[in-house]
Amino acid sequence: MDGNWNPDFILRKLYYVITPDYYDICLVSTKPTSQKIAPGEYQLTPIKASSAESFDQQLAPYLKNQKRIIALEDRRGFLTANSNLVIHLLIQKT
Repeated sequence: MDGNWNPDFILRKLYYVITPDYYDICLVSTKPTSQKIAPGEYQLTPIKASSAESFDQQLAPYLKNQKRIIALEDRRGFLTANSNLVIHLLIQKT
């Protein structure tokens, strides 16, 4: 555990940059960062999963059509019993 742990981290908004080879976990911030969400119109597509395997299976079809996906984590119920991971994929409309 990092000695500079900040409990506020649990309540911060997270987003993911997902590619076929890696993913980055990012904190939403107003400060400049290396990862940016391009302006545009997006469709929000939810994925609800109870395991990493289930998430990967549901994500696979989207990665076939896109090189890079931005995903927002819905953390409203993540501390509740029997909660699932809920991620909203931002699919840019063309």
